[in-house]
Amino acid sequence: MALLACHDPDPRELVADLRAAVRASTSLGVESIEWSQISESEIDEAWQRDVRPFQASPRLRVVPSNSVGPRDPSVLRLSPSLAFGTPSHPTTRSCLELLDSCVQPGERLVDVGTGSGILAIAAALLGAAHIEAYEADRSACRAAIRNRALNHVESRVEVIEARVTPESLRKLSDSDRIDGVSANLEPAALLPLIGSLARLPRPGGWILLSGVPRAELPTLRESLGSELLDPVTERVVDGWWTGLWVSRPRSPREPEADRPGH
Repeated sequence: MALLACHDPDPRELVADLRAAVRASTSLGVESIEWSQISESEIDEAWQRDVRPFQASPRLRVVPSNSVGPRDPSVLRLSPSLAFGTPSHPTTRSCLELLDSCVQPGERLVDVGTGSGILAIAAALLGAAHIEAYEADRSACRAAIRNRALNHVESRVEVIEARVTPESLRKLSDSDRIDGVSANLEPAALLPLIGSLARLPRPGGWILLSGVPRAELPTLRESLGSELLDPVTERVVDGWWTGLWVSRPRSPREPEADRPGH
C-alpha cells in the first residue's frame, strides 16, 4: 500500500500512469490498483491517535500536537499531516539524536527539505538562534508553519518555499555565516547537492546528512570527497544511513562550483 499526496482533481489519471509505469519498468502484471481519497485532517487525526510520546534524544521528547500539558522547551509538538518527518522513520530518529549532540546556543542553521519542520524546530528548541528551513512542497510548508506555531518558535524558524539547487546553495554560502546544515533527503535529491552542502557551513561548522540506504553509501562518500569533511559520527538504523560531519577550511584552490559529475 502506498500513500500519495495527490492534488490532481482526477486521481484515476494518476492510477493509470502508475499502472503504465509498473508495466514499463518491471515484469509484473498489474491486475488492479485500488485507491481511495482521504483528507489531510483524517490523516492527521489517525497519526495523533496512533502515535505515542517518543523520547527522541536526551533533551527532546516528541509528542502529538493534541497532547495536553504545560509548555515545555524540551517537548516538541508535532502534527505532520502529509509531510515527511515523523519520529517513526529511522532517519528522523537518528537526525534528532545527533542534533542534540551538535546544536549550540546562538547558532545560525540551514535545514534543506524540512518536510514537517521537525529538525528545524528541534534545533530551535535546542537553542539555535535562527534556522532557514527550505521546502519545495507547498503542503509540507503549511505543515511546517503549523508545527512552528505549535512550538512557539516562529521568530527563529523561517520556513522558505523553494527548491534548493547547487546554485542557490553557493549563493547562500556567500551570504552570512552558517554554523550548521541538516539535510534528510532521499538519495535522488541529496546526492546532486552534496558538494554544495559540504561547502555551506563555516570552517569548524557541522553538517548532518541522512536519507541514504546502506547500499548507496559508496556513492555518497565518493561525492563528499575526503578533503571536504571530517566524519564525526555515522550510524545505520534499519538499513538507513545518517552521518554527522565537521567542515574543514577550504583550500584556496578549491573551486566554488561542484566538481564535474556532482
